[in-house]
Amino acid sequence: VPASVRDRATHLILDGIGCALIGAQLPVSRIGVQGVTALDNAGDAALVGWGGRATSATSAAMLNSSFIQGFELDDYHPLAPLHSNSLVLPAMLAAAPRVGRVSGERFLLGAILGYETGPRVGQALGGLDMLSRGWHSGVVFGPLAAAAAAGTLYGLDAAGFEDAFGMAATQ
Repeated sequence: VPASVRDRATHLILDGIGCALIGAQLPVSRIGVQGVTALDNAGDAALVGWGGRATSATSAAMLNSSFIQGFELDDYHPLAPLHSNSLVLPAMLAAAPRVGRVSGERFLLGAILGYETGPRVGQALGGLDMLSRGWHSGVVFGPLAAAAAAGTLYGLDAAGFEDAFGMAATQ
């Protein structure tokens, strides 16, 4: 992976984490954490900005995603259109405890593959035209970006990625 791509992805990751830390303490986020953890307080997936508080992988991914988008200041691809960090980072953070130790290199590669996949799918499906037709891009393009990112952490082979993308696309 070229150095310029690694540098850009590193900045995107830092931006996503920064957005999550700020968004985690918004009043609406506090209500969300209280409501979700009242129903689902078991698990080892961390909630960003909540001092080690954890829940299930699914709930943590949803809450962490909402934290990143809390101020709408996170990354945005203008042609796809997609807020990749709100999909890629929560998926990877939820997958990491199940994988075990994840190197920085593997985490960065997962992020890069997620950042590349979502917008490319978005452009292939008409980009901004999706919004004007009533579709929210995050739920259309996002699951594929999340599958690419988390699949990298899991070390999926080609057949595994095919299954992950198939499941993501049915969402």
